Amino acid sequence: MYFKRLSSVLLATVLLLVALPAVAFAAGDSANAAADRLYELGLFYGTGTDENGKPIFELDRAPTRHEAVTMLVRLLGKDEEAKNGKWNTPFKDVVEWAKPYVGYAYENGLTSGTSDTTYSGDNVITASQYLTFVLRALGYSSSTDFQWDKAWELSDKLGITNGQYNANTNFLRGDVAIISNNSLSATMKESTQTLMEAIGIQEPDVPDMDLVSFYPTHAKTDYIPKFDYCTIVFNQEIDPTRYPTATMVNLTKGTQYTLKTQRGITEFSTLLVLFGGRLEPSCEYTVTIPANSVYGASTGDAYAKEIVFSFTTSANLYG
Repeated sequence: MYFKRLSSVLLATVLLLVALPAVAFAAGDSANAAADRLYELGLFYGTGTDENGKPIFELDRAPTRHEAVTMLVRLLGKDEEAKNGKWNTPFKDVVEWAKPYVGYAYENGLTSGTSDTTYSGDNVITASQYLTFVLRALGYSSSTDFQWDKAWELSDKLGITNGQYNANTNFLRGDVAIISNNSLSATMKESTQTLMEAIGIQEPDVPDMDLVSFYPTHAKTDYIPKFDYCTIVFNQEIDPTRYPTATMVNLTKGTQYTLKTQRGITEFSTLLVLFGGRLEPSCEYTVTIPANSVYGASTGDAYAKEIVFSFTTSANLYG
C-alpha cells in the first residue's frame, strides 16, 4: 500500500514538472551584460533610471508586443527615424507612444498584426514572435525560410540562440537583451556582413586595463581584524575566471602569507584580496599582486604592472 501511494506521488510530481513552462532564466550575468552592452551602443534604453542615474532594465519581467517591437526598432538604430516618420497601419489598438515603432516595423515588413485591424500590443510576446522580428531584420522570410511559430529552429542554426527556447518558454526582457545582443554578430541573409555592420554601429573604444584605486577595508568585530580585506578597483570589469594569487608579508616579523582574491560581489571591476586569519597589532604589512595577473573581462588584456601596497595595524587592533 505504501509503495502504491509513493508511486502515485512520484507520478503526480513528474506530471507537474512536465507541465511547467520552460524558463530561460535570462536575468543573470549574461542578460545584464547583454543589456549593458546594448545600452552603451545606444540600442537598448531601459524603462527609466535609478537614484544614481543608472538605467533600469527590468530584465525579469515579460515584455509586451508594444515593448518588443520598440526594442527591435531601437536595436536596428532606427529610433529617431521611427519617431520622425509618418506611418500608416491598419491597427486600431496601438497605444500612442508605440505608434512610431509599430508603424516603422509594419511598413518595413518586420511585424504584422494579430488580425486585420488589431496589433494586441499589450499582450505578452513569445520567444518565437521576438525571434521572428529579429530574423526578418536579418533578411529572412517567415514564408520561405522558417516557421514563425518555430523561429528558434533557424535562430539556433544561425547561432543567435542555442536550444534554450521553445513554445513553452517563459520569455522575459532579459531574453530580449540576450537575443538582441547575439543578433548583432549574426550575418545578414546571403551576405558576409553582420547586422552590426549593416546598421553602422561600432564598438566603443575600451581603455587599456588600468588601476583606479586600492584601500584596506575595515571590519569591527571580535573575530575579524579591522583590516579584513583590501579593495582594488580597476577601470573595467575584470575576468571572473582568472584570479591572481597575492602574497602578504608581515614586515615587522618577517612572516609571509598566501592570500585569496575574488571579484567584487556587486562591483565587477573590483578585486577583493582576502587577508584571512588574524592580523597582529602594531605590525607593518605589504601585499603584492604579480604583474600581468589581473585580466579585463571584455578585452582579455592584463594589467601589466605589479601591484604593491602597505599598511600598518593599530596597537589596539582587537580592542
